[in-house]
Amino acid sequence: MINYNIDEIIEMFDWNNSEEIQKKGLELSKSVKCLKVFFQPYGKNVWRNCALALVCRTDEELQPYLTDMFIWLEDINWPGAIDIAKRLTMFKNQELIESNRNEYIKIAKAINNEQWLLSLNTYEKYCD
Repeated sequence: MINYNIDEIIEMFDWNNSEEIQKKGLELSKSVKCLKVFFQPYGKNVWRNCALALVCRTDEELQPYLTDMFIWLEDINWPGAIDIAKRLTMFKNQELIESNRNEYIKIAKAINNEQWLLSLNTYEKYCD
């Protein structure tokens, strides 16, 4: 079996690659334990597949990364943002999600980031 490092896996996620290579990267990503590497790495052309690598993880695996998930919603038009939004709506503990969302709403207001505030307040509508 060939071993791949995380950079090679993320390079496979590039939307310019064939669908086959992207799927191989997603399959390989299932063995990655530290999920931080999938949060908006070095180019938007890999973000959608990074989001797909994340959304299949359990609530327990994702819970330490809620901050990163809400930051991804800074612009709902970013690749993968809708996938992340959908996954947030699927958490079993919605009280935890709402508590975190409310914290990021406060931050978005404090820094006057209207786009992020809009995304935080309306992301559920993108999840149908």
